[in-house]
Amino acid sequence: MLSETPTLPPSWGPFSMFGRLRRTGSRFWIPERRPRLVHRDNGHTSDIMRLLTSLTFGVFTLLALPVSLLAAQKVNNITDAVAQLPTCAVACILSAVQGSTCELTNATCVCSDSQFESTTEGCITSACPIKDALHVKNVFETTCNRPQRDHSPEYARLTWVLLGLTTFVVAARLIYKSFSSAQLGLDDLFTLLAYLAVLPSFIINVVGLIPAGLGKDIWTLTPHQIESFGYWFYLLEPMYFIQMGLVKMAILCFYMRIFDRAGLRTLLWATVVFNAVNTVVFVLVGVFQCTPISFYWTRWDGEGKGTCININAVPWVNAIISIALDLWMLFLPLSRIRTLNLHWWKKIAVTLMFCVGTFVTIVSILRLQSLVRFANSKNPTWDQYGIAFWTCLEVPTGIICCCMPAMRLILIKSFPRLFGKLTERHNSKKYAVPSNEEDRSRSRNRISRVPVPEGSTTEPQSAPQNSKNIVYAGQSAVEAHDSSSLFAMTELEAGSAKDSMSRSHRSTSPSRSSSAMSGQEVSIRR
Repeated sequence: MLSETPTLPPSWGPFSMFGRLRRTGSRFWIPERRPRLVHRDNGHTSDIMRLLTSLTFGVFTLLALPVSLLAAQKVNNITDAVAQLPTCAVACILSAVQGSTCELTNATCVCSDSQFESTTEGCITSACPIKDALHVKNVFETTCNRPQRDHSPEYARLTWVLLGLTTFVVAARLIYKSFSSAQLGLDDLFTLLAYLAVLPSFIINVVGLIPAGLGKDIWTLTPHQIESFGYWFYLLEPMYFIQMGLVKMAILCFYMRIFDRAGLRTLLWATVVFNAVNTVVFVLVGVFQCTPISFYWTRWDGEGKGTCININAVPWVNAIISIALDLWMLFLPLSRIRTLNLHWWKKIAVTLMFCVGTFVTIVSILRLQSLVRFANSKNPTWDQYGIAFWTCLEVPTGIICCCMPAMRLILIKSFPRLFGKLTERHNSKKYAVPSNEEDRSRSRNRISRVPVPEGSTTEPQSAPQNSKNIVYAGQSAVEAHDSSSLFAMTELEAGSAKDSMSRSHRSTSPSRSSSAMSGQEVSIRR
């Protein structure tokens, strides 16, 4: 039975969530069914309190756990990493630690010790297979939280820019010549062939070489990526030889159009033959430099069987011959400019136009420094980025240089007020061999009328008043033109002038050749 003055348990109160309370006539809140609820609610409340205490402790434990784990990882990550390495690498690391001032558990000291790193790498390279050595290098770089190097975005941007620029200049050249009086020649054909030959290289750069890891460290790549990199690089080498051979052929054919002297044409044809033979030889050497051919891109892991020639010597010899040939091709036109009857200002302009081709030679020379570690690199995907960069730049630059004369004509036609003034300053009739009518007009303009001395034999004895003959006495300023070289230089200004020059030679009268040179007094009867 319930007592008259019940005692309220400590766990019970006005704000308790457990139990139902009823209010009596007095001031006290009396719980219902107090005898049962006292014992049961005490046990239930204690269970809940223990649960809340456990949850609170667990939350604090979880909050403190990452800190403790990070501290443990900072101390033991090198040790844990070493435990995952192959046996050959572990022996090298333990041996290097004995000669180092760093403890193996001190990650900061080990990662910053260059002597420890070089000693370990040398030992692992000689003691472990290449795949294991690359795995160890990747683990070490990852453990030390070193950033991954990547130049592939820069290479991709360069490829797209050169593709767009080369396409523009080649299309502009061919479209201009197709709709103008200028005739398409062999130089245009070889320029188009060079452009078509370089297109596959652009495609390989984007879809093959960059995904295969160009511009990245080799230890960050998979074995499949490394093999793919060697395969695509193998394809690009003979393609480069073909592209440069076509570019040089286009320049030589352009020279043969503008220089028609027999002696120079012989040198140009000899250079054409040499360039063709040189291109074919290096393409064959590039294709068959390894036996079997696939050994070129499978030899990286040291597990395949095959033989290769001195791979490093092939690009070196080709680069040296290419630079020498570029200098020779630059010398040929420059040696003939001084013999042309052009104004000195135009000689300078033509010389500068030919010197644009020296940029290709400069790029070829800069490419040499990237060939130092071509075949002997331990990190080819990173070290050969320079070779790929300069090669990607060299061929399109050569194609653009081939199109510079045509681009000059396009600029003159498109912006005559800006670029036309440069040509109007020196009239073209001063540099071309005139026809008969032009010769008469020039003679009338250039004759200086001077008084005829008394007793001179040039004065006529008598002349009919109704005669149509006019007697002049003066200085004939007849200029001697080297027409064999001059006719083609007008191509640089107005396209093809060979036909007009041949007509000029046929229409020239014999009396012109018998005219006195400048500085002599002559009597010309019209």
